[in-house]
Amino acid sequence: MSRARDTADQINRVNSSAADATAITVDSSENVGIGVVPKTWNVYDQAVQIGDGAAIWTYQNAEAHYSVNSYYNSGNKYIGTGTALQYQQAAGAHSFKTATSGTANAAISWNTKVDIDSDGLKFNGDTAAANALSDYEEGTWTPTLLGASSNPTVGYVLQTGHYTKIGNTVNLYCRLQTNSRSGGSGTALIGGLPFAHNSARAGGSLGYISGVNLGSGFAQFSLSGDPVSSTIRYVQSGDNVGSNIISVTEVGSTHDIVFTYTYQTNS
Repeated sequence: MSRARDTADQINRVNSSAADATAITVDSSENVGIGVVPKTWNVYDQAVQIGDGAAIWTYQNAEAHYSVNSYYNSGNKYIGTGTALQYQQAAGAHSFKTATSGTANAAISWNTKVDIDSDGLKFNGDTAAANALSDYEEGTWTPTLLGASSNPTVGYVLQTGHYTKIGNTVNLYCRLQTNSRSGGSGTALIGGLPFAHNSARAGGSLGYISGVNLGSGFAQFSLSGDPVSSTIRYVQSGDNVGSNIISVTEVGSTHDIVFTYTYQTNS
């Protein structure tokens, strides 16, 4: 006897037993129950109900669902008591939903906890594109000493930078140490930022700053971002434009600066 015939005979013997009569049940709508007679489903193409706990179903080749303690019959309903969960793939998006304890066959009111769509990651039913988390990344960048009009010739000891970007907010660390500087003109700049400043919000926030030979004649020192650019300007503390900018010729040849900086970018 062939192996296929042997397998068929085994299935027939299992399903002929009264104890196993619902091991696999297919109803008139081609819905499948494993270990249970499937609930009456509608709208959806086919459903597979796994006991009284979970189900998988599709709809017109456009949606796929996996649920715990829920089925669909003129709306989402509880299979039994207890909480319900659903994961849905539809319209190019992923959705994760929960519902508090309910009653068997009663309607479910889902609470959407997380959506992932073309805008990014959204939480708790929020649909606004502006509130979506669209990006997270970590990386390194190489800080350089520049001049707004012409760049100096610089000898570097350290050029260390790393950043974390969450959405359009960039948090970065910089350590820039030089052992020589000659030439250059215009405002002193730190260049090489991993992302350009937001065109509408050029400024950033300094979390920490320390250094030596940052600018002759200035007891206090700060930094300011330029709109759209990937540079930071050296300025006297308390002023971000005007006469108190620091020229690249004022920055010491043995220049050493450490800072953290948070700013927004357009992307």
